[in-house]
Amino acid sequence: MVPALLRSPILATNRVREAMKSKIELITMLVIGGIAAVVSLADLFGLLDYMQALSGVKEKIPVITLLMTGLLTVYLVFERRGTIDGMHKLLEKLMPHLDRKLDQAHSELAQISQHGAVFFDTAETILEKLASTVVGSESVWALNLSGQRGETPALDDYFSRVQEYILQQGTALRSFKSLANIETPQKAKWILMRANELLHTGKFSQALFPNPYKGNIILGFAVIKKRGRYSTFIFPPVNPSGLMDGILFEDEKMGKVMVKYFEVAWASAVVLHEGRRPNSQGLPLLLEVNPGITTDNELISILRQFESQP
Repeated sequence: MVPALLRSPILATNRVREAMKSKIELITMLVIGGIAAVVSLADLFGLLDYMQALSGVKEKIPVITLLMTGLLTVYLVFERRGTIDGMHKLLEKLMPHLDRKLDQAHSELAQISQHGAVFFDTAETILEKLASTVVGSESVWALNLSGQRGETPALDDYFSRVQEYILQQGTALRSFKSLANIETPQKAKWILMRANELLHTGKFSQALFPNPYKGNIILGFAVIKKRGRYSTFIFPPVNPSGLMDGILFEDEKMGKVMVKYFEVAWASAVVLHEGRRPNSQGLPLLLEVNPGITTDNELISILRQFESQP
């Protein structure tokens, strides 16, 4: 908006006028200053005493000095006044132009608002909105780059509410697909335990990023279809400090585009289980991050269940 404003005809015309005014002022000041300098130098070196034509000028130097001072004072007063008046006139001419630009900006913001853009700046607010949107939904596609349960209260509350909704019977939920990275041994263990808890529902599916993907993706997202409407949340991994920027778009076209992107990522990931069907191919990724899973008494029976599947 600013570059367009600087190119406006009003400002271009004003710049030409100011340039001409500056030249006239420069010439005037040079003439006045030149006369004052010549008279002063002539008097200083005694030239006025030897020049018959200027013999009377010496006596009038105080008057000439006062005249020059008066001219400069008048010039400065009118120049300041002219500058202020010029600014007022310029602003009066620019106001309609500025109003049009403001209307245009307002229209652009209104278009964004039509897409339901909502901004968040804390983990608590975005995860609260995310959880409340998941509850009652039919389908969820989530790219989970955050840590495991136990790291932040807001994240723990989100996982608890979501897990409770997945476990409920008779809800609208048909599919919840989660795609996760496994950067810590604790998260590898938690992912396996969560898969075991939700496996019997047939609604929850889990896939994992192969290790080359670690650290290459910096933004997570979740697309939620609820009562036929799409909500797309985009956010970085949850920060334990609680400070976290995020954005929500309630727009069908964007939601469908992000679902396609998710499915492409899902196809390149390793599925741990899809609905009630475990997949043993996902176990090596978990064991690579957390080899202790094989000797963890809590997980041995779960491992056997997954290892028995092709």
